[in-house]
Amino acid sequence: MKKSINSLRSRISHSSFVIRHPSFRIIFSLFLILALVLLSWVIRLCFSQAEELKVYELEPIVVTATRYPEYLKNIPAFTTLLTKENLRLINSLNLSDGLKNVSGIDIKSTGGFGQVSTLSLRGSSASQVLVLMDGRPLNYINTGIYNLSDFPTEQVERVEIVKGPLSSLYGANALGGVVNIISQMPKEDNLTGSLSFGTFNTQVYALNLTQNYNKFNLSWGAERKSSDNDRKNSHFYNFTTHTKLSFLPSSKINIELFLNTQHDRMGLPGVVPDPDNVPKYGDFEAYSLFDRQKDRNYSVDLTFNFVPQPKKNLTSKLYLDHRKMDYHTVYFDFLKTIDDYTYNAKTQGGFVQYSTPIFNRNTIIVGCDFRRDKLDASQSTHYAPDSVASFSGKAISWAPETRTLGLWGTGHFNLNSRWRLQLGLRLDDHSLYQSEVSPNLGLICYVSSSHSIRFSWGKAYKAPTFNDLFWPKGGDSELKPEKGSAFETSFNSSSDQISAQVSLFYKKVKNLIVWLPSGKNGLWQPFNVDRYKGWGVESNLDLRIDQRTNLTFNYTANLGKEIRKELVYYDFLTDQRKFEDVERKARFTPRHKINLALSRNIFSHLKTTLVINWTDKRVNYYAEYSKLPHIGYLEKTIKSHTNVELHFSQKLNRGLEMNLSLINLLDEKVPTQFGNTIEDRDFPNPGRRINIGLRFKI
Repeated sequence: MKKSINSLRSRISHSSFVIRHPSFRIIFSLFLILALVLLSWVIRLCFSQAEELKVYELEPIVVTATRYPEYLKNIPAFTTLLTKENLRLINSLNLSDGLKNVSGIDIKSTGGFGQVSTLSLRGSSASQVLVLMDGRPLNYINTGIYNLSDFPTEQVERVEIVKGPLSSLYGANALGGVVNIISQMPKEDNLTGSLSFGTFNTQVYALNLTQNYNKFNLSWGAERKSSDNDRKNSHFYNFTTHTKLSFLPSSKINIELFLNTQHDRMGLPGVVPDPDNVPKYGDFEAYSLFDRQKDRNYSVDLTFNFVPQPKKNLTSKLYLDHRKMDYHTVYFDFLKTIDDYTYNAKTQGGFVQYSTPIFNRNTIIVGCDFRRDKLDASQSTHYAPDSVASFSGKAISWAPETRTLGLWGTGHFNLNSRWRLQLGLRLDDHSLYQSEVSPNLGLICYVSSSHSIRFSWGKAYKAPTFNDLFWPKGGDSELKPEKGSAFETSFNSSSDQISAQVSLFYKKVKNLIVWLPSGKNGLWQPFNVDRYKGWGVESNLDLRIDQRTNLTFNYTANLGKEIRKELVYYDFLTDQRKFEDVERKARFTPRHKINLALSRNIFSHLKTTLVINWTDKRVNYYAEYSKLPHIGYLEKTIKSHTNVELHFSQKLNRGLEMNLSLINLLDEKVPTQFGNTIEDRDFPNPGRRINIGLRFKI
């Protein structure tokens, strides 16, 4: 039983959070030279033409960094906006397809279409990034991560990414940053849909209907995804529906009801195993031929907006989220063992906030939020040896519950025509651990109408997951949250032809939660023992070359180090253990990452986009027990790799569009996620693929 639990915990951990070659120096040097040349040229051009070029007439507006609508140019923290047009330009079938091209973001996937895909921001773990939908948290309470494959792209209006600590507004899990998915708000009566077919029998069908009835607006949509994928037991099926009903009784009041359902099932092949150690119920390409998962998710959001006067706004939201996951695994543990796990996660919550102007152009926002999380989980074990009658083991169940209340306030002050100050503070009261205080400070200096220098600092925290707190015979309800702080300064330049950003950031995190064999009889348990520190550079360039051609380029350098408490000595006869703090290069995170996209309208209705992603190598560390009682650690490397994509979009008429995508043209099968052991071959990239689709609007 203990081995069963530890085996599942290992799989969940790797699927959730996940992991000097001479040519690297040459490639990196060339890319760095290109980046510096482009950025220096852009800055020189911006300053030389500051009086000639017009500022954007329609400045982008975002809501995530302030919790109310604000111009992007007034946000101190590094904020990126990804629109539905950006997603359609590369014919995104998954949310991760578009996010992987954003600077500072690293996407990790456990395999093909629909398999677990998570993101990190500037070296953070996936559980340290808070993912929202219209301001509602989506991170799973048992693992702390969010699977990007779960969200239907047809529901996306835009995605706002704020990099850096933002617990001053959102509380727990905003340690690395926030990704807020803004759902579509239909504005006209229409029927839209799309069809897509691709390699490995990948199919995607989507339909959306919008109708306006006087003061009511109704939108209903459905999306079906499926794929056989490239390995045995890696099939995927998903069906999602959403219904949005809006009621506008007056020009000052808006009430919105949003219903969402999701059903999916998938095979879980796991890593490609070590050829010399193929598991009994797997093969040379899949660790398991029988593991599978089924999810059923339901959510309801009720939002109320009241605008009593211009620039004054009262917003409240109530939400219910119910997720049920069934996990089935088969493995050999002296006997054929079948484990079935059921997780019922229920979250109830909401928030109220009020924003008002003070002293002419300044703004104050105050609010509170609350949530109740409950998990009903169970495990049943069934032993079914091939030669004798089967029998059942003891069933295990657990039903933990937590509550959180948060109060926050933030102010935005125009000190004069050049300086803008942002101050924020939040207090969170949790039913298990001590209250957390999260401050934030931001400052903007407007050098000119097109150029600004920004400063941002904040503290944030990440709450222990339900697995960390309550895992049977392993969890620790006395765990503390992970805590961190970060500082960032950036230069920003924008005109109607060029937009450029360069940012320097530094962050440190303590109390990182790690599972160690420090419990009784070597039991693995979580402890607050690890630390992280790192700094980096992030740069973005968006250049409109001419009326038909646009170039985007970004580069991220992340020089992080981990200080990890490692078990270096273990005598199993005397149960004597010795731990040491080891400082080394941070695991899982590539030090350098470059994204480039070149879009051009070849003809009046034909758009082409070339995407190139280059990712530096990743490292991970595995314990080595050949010299017991002394334990060493071996480094495993996933080599650097390049992804090249080519996308075409052709308008056939006003309401009909055809698209074609050639993905991973170099057929790189280099993994992005590490496996469980140093000998296995990790989670491979599915390789070269092709998708063809049709989009219509009536």
